Amino acid sequence: MIKLSEEKLGEGITLKSAQEATKMNYLRKNEKGYFDTIPAAMLQKNWVCWRLKKLENGKTKKIPFNPITGKAASSTNPDTWGHFKDAYGTAYTEGSTYNGIGFVFPLEPTKNGYIVGIDFDNKGGKQINHFDDLPESWKKIISSFPSYLEISPSGTGLHLYIYAELPADVKHRYKLDDGTEIEIYQQGRYFTVTAHQLEGFEPFNYLVPYYEKFNNWLNVLNHETEKDFDSVTQSQSETVTQSNLENCVVWTPDWAITDIKFNRLWAGGLSDYDNDHSRADFALCLKLAFYTGSDAGLMDSWFRQSGLMREKWDKIHVKGKTYAQATIENAIAKCTTTWQPPTKQANNKNNHKNTGGGDELIQQGEGKLPAQSKLSMALSKTLAHIAFDDIREDWAIYQDNHWQYITKRAALKMINIEVLKSVGSLGYSSGYLSGVSSMIEMLLSSSDWNAKQGGIPFQNGVLRLNDLRLIPHSPQHRLTWQIPIQYQPNAQAIGFIEWLTESVGGHQDQVQLLRAYMNCILTGRADLQRYLELIGPGGTGKGTFIRICELLVGEANAYSTELKHLENNRFETANIYGKRLVVITDSQNYAGDVSVLKALTGQDSLRYEEKNKQGGLGFKAQCMIIIAANESIQSKDYTSGISRRRITINFNNRVHSSKRRDLTAEFIHELPGIINWVLDMPTDQVEALVRDTTETVESLVGTAKENLLNTNPIAQWLDEKVLYNLETKTSIGRAGGRERVNGVYINEDKLYPNYVGFCMDTGIKPLALNRWVNLLLELCNHQLNLSEVCRKRDKHGKYIKGLELFNVDDYDKLPPSPLTKKFPENA
Repeated sequence: MIKLSEEKLGEGITLKSAQEATKMNYLRKNEKGYFDTIPAAMLQKNWVCWRLKKLENGKTKKIPFNPITGKAASSTNPDTWGHFKDAYGTAYTEGSTYNGIGFVFPLEPTKNGYIVGIDFDNKGGKQINHFDDLPESWKKIISSFPSYLEISPSGTGLHLYIYAELPADVKHRYKLDDGTEIEIYQQGRYFTVTAHQLEGFEPFNYLVPYYEKFNNWLNVLNHETEKDFDSVTQSQSETVTQSNLENCVVWTPDWAITDIKFNRLWAGGLSDYDNDHSRADFALCLKLAFYTGSDAGLMDSWFRQSGLMREKWDKIHVKGKTYAQATIENAIAKCTTTWQPPTKQANNKNNHKNTGGGDELIQQGEGKLPAQSKLSMALSKTLAHIAFDDIREDWAIYQDNHWQYITKRAALKMINIEVLKSVGSLGYSSGYLSGVSSMIEMLLSSSDWNAKQGGIPFQNGVLRLNDLRLIPHSPQHRLTWQIPIQYQPNAQAIGFIEWLTESVGGHQDQVQLLRAYMNCILTGRADLQRYLELIGPGGTGKGTFIRICELLVGEANAYSTELKHLENNRFETANIYGKRLVVITDSQNYAGDVSVLKALTGQDSLRYEEKNKQGGLGFKAQCMIIIAANESIQSKDYTSGISRRRITINFNNRVHSSKRRDLTAEFIHELPGIINWVLDMPTDQVEALVRDTTETVESLVGTAKENLLNTNPIAQWLDEKVLYNLETKTSIGRAGGRERVNGVYINEDKLYPNYVGFCMDTGIKPLALNRWVNLLLELCNHQLNLSEVCRKRDKHGKYIKGLELFNVDDYDKLPPSPLTKKFPENA
């Protein structure tokens, strides 16, 4: 651990003394039982330790640390957090150099909603112990929102925790009438925790929800503090004049609401820049250059108040310049435009009639243009038929009973029409329209598209899956797709079922498996983490089956790609967003990395990135995957992550070209019946067939073994050279491979040299020893379910328990091979 210096923090106070005082005060309080007051909802894996650090400007900063590893923690990276017991046990043990523990606000809502924290700060104020010690403004707030409350480590502030949800345009810092300040957060921050209770105020050991009430209070607070905020910021830079204070967007309420990316940067967000702090610093400086007219003094002053401010800002960077100077100069050099505020319009005396949502706002403003934020909130109700997709960063319109994407220009035209109706008589600039549009974009933004899996949209309504009843369409469903047919509850699919049975050689269990997979496509069961691999030559029906699956969800909701494009083109994953089915072709010609396919089928987050466009938020694909090829994928990845997700079905019933017919045209009329047949399968049967295919589809046992042998050289070696015998142990051997003496290989009685020899004989490049051992165990334990096979060590070296090399002399007494144990010969 880092040793703390004795540098003074104030008269008679050092880092060490401050640390010990904080610790002792915490422990002394907890002896009275205050530890038990921390709400159970907060005792999750959301905790860090923190340590005071003195900055070069004389101020101190609370640096968070991972309580398990001791490395720096991040409030946006859950992997650097620990449980409460980890943090408490690390920080409050003898010899610890930490000052205390902290609670990191979860990035996702809990089952009761987001946890919101309010930090009350009275810098330089008196110590607080009792409710009567509080400023009146604080008393009013905590009395309005009674919930879990504690005194901050400084002893001059408070932390209040509630359940709520902050609006996207919220300001995080507010100056109250009495000069004290509060900060409000729900993500990307951590609060130091003391569990010190405030006397004279009823303690709460749980969090209380205040959703609507809290947002109403925030709206009032925003209006009450705008004037105070302006006066505070004016005094923070000597270069600010009354003139540019009125004309610069930085000092007006509207800029903070309408510029979404500025807000993210201002709050310290790095997600738009792949968590690259330096890129985010430069992006914020570009914004500040635009808004301040490239005023370096203002840019520096405001950057220091942002969530991106860190110690590096004042360090010497290049050519004697600080990091701040270099970054600001680069931003000014790159900034080619300056924000121009809309000109103030004179009162219009012609009394033109307005029909939009801004009539009342104009009357309240006595003929002046209403604030962009107020007009935006009024028009957002009129424009409820359009919405903004946060992930795609595109606009959508609700028409034909589902949401459809439109261009930004089309959305802007719609917004402009409503603005014209509302305030057209006053006249307005393009800057005013841009501000209103940005605010409406934020108010109408959403990221929960197609998130609800309980219904399937048809032309005549949404089929509710739990009772198979049609319910009316609604924009609230947030569906961006629709099956282009009417739902017909009594339709049948006799011809399609007969053809499908013939295509898979009459195996009824395989027909039911394909039916189950089609059910997953329709109902969105990507959570089962399986992909379907159809193997066979042309003319066997693979293409027909795929086209029927595409028609089930509508061709607009299916996407076809090649495996090499999916893996090597970083823009390809954006095409998958919102799709229900992804078809991959030509996979037999690809033998490279399959990490994207692995992430896609494993429900991992994928990057949404389009060419010549800023990358959007990450997303989890909700689609099912079908791969069509002549043979299985020859991947470099031998792990179970990709192998166990594969369901392989062979289409071998090849029809002569002279007898082929347009099956798609035939079966399209049976689509309503196919849907009924597919949805009629019970959910538990669907899950059993798709998730546990090896156990439930007996006719595919041989296919599964064959695919494993064709795609995994280690499995080939196991099947030909190794036996499964728990009574034995076999030496692993060394990395040197086979040793040859007088033309005879002498050490092939060891596992790794034997494997190397097998590779040399079959023309396969052997893996390195360590990777080979790990993949061997992974194959045995997870793909073959031989959990007893393990690596151990004795005085002779490392060995594998449960595997025995094949000895031809004992052929009649041999135990089964590891693969035969998983796939019996008589299955």
